[in-house]
Amino acid sequence: MSSTTPAHVKAALDAEIAADTDDAAGRAYRDGLPDSGEWVKPAHAGRPSLSGGAAHSPQIGVRLPIDLKHRLEERAAHDGVRESDVVREALEAFLIA
Repeated sequence: MSSTTPAHVKAALDAEIAADTDDAAGRAYRDGLPDSGEWVKPAHAGRPSLSGGAAHSPQIGVRLPIDLKHRLEERAAHDGVRESDVVREALEAFLIA
């Protein structure tokens, strides 16, 4: 937090962090704080690489008609996966054919 963070906000956040330290993830977060107690962005932010190891996974953007987007949402919900998983699987099947 910056020096401009109001004391009552810092106190509320500190209390929330303290409450979360009852589980292993909370303890790891608390133990990873620098001595100043300031929040630091984790070095491992983001999803794991799909390309393997530490390699970058390229992203693309695609515009869809609304009916196709709705069908994608329904399929992902039905399968219990993310929309990107459905798109990757469909693209892989299309490119193999």
